[in-house]
Amino acid sequence: MRTYAYSWNMECAHHVGTGKLELLKNEMERYHFDILGLAEMRWTASEEMHGCKVIWSGNEQKHEAGVGFLLSKRAREALLGNKPVSDRVMVARFQAQPFNMSVVQVYAPTSDGTNEQVEQFYADLETTLDDIPKKDIVIIAGDWNAKVGRDNDRWKRVMGNFGYGDKKDREERLLEFALEPDMMICNTKFQQKDCRK
Repeated sequence: MRTYAYSWNMECAHHVGTGKLELLKNEMERYHFDILGLAEMRWTASEEMHGCKVIWSGNEQKHEAGVGFLLSKRAREALLGNKPVSDRVMVARFQAQPFNMSVVQVYAPTSDGTNEQVEQFYADLETTLDDIPKKDIVIIAGDWNAKVGRDNDRWKRVMGNFGYGDKKDREERLLEFALEPDMMICNTKFQQKDCRK
């Protein structure tokens, strides 16, 4: 399966977001992707729609944050289960070879978020990772609302040479998070135009 994470504002209501869903579905088919991660969906509750084509986790009362997945037919057939953790973290598990795959979709608090919100986000994420079977391939995708900077001297284990922006406290938090489970911030491994980072 080809997995791709895309941050897309899905608007506030189903009837508004449905047209955008069709647009995303068409693009997904065009590029032959099976799993499309969605951030800032702004849909409430946690549900499935269109025969499990879209699964999401949102805020129960407010049209804020929200994460989810748009799945191809092949991904729907491979889906072993999903868990809406919060309106900022969701995990879906897929049958794959040689190991099953768990994809965690995230939407980190913006710079306007409080330190408590940031710490709750990372606590939810760490709990989620602890619950994933150890043999699974793990992909964490989404909108981190962080620029890790270009200087990777202290962070070679978790980032490449092509970071972006200026590193601040919250960005350091992302790097520290990636260090413990020995994960890599993959988009720093490839040289791209700044407008694409």
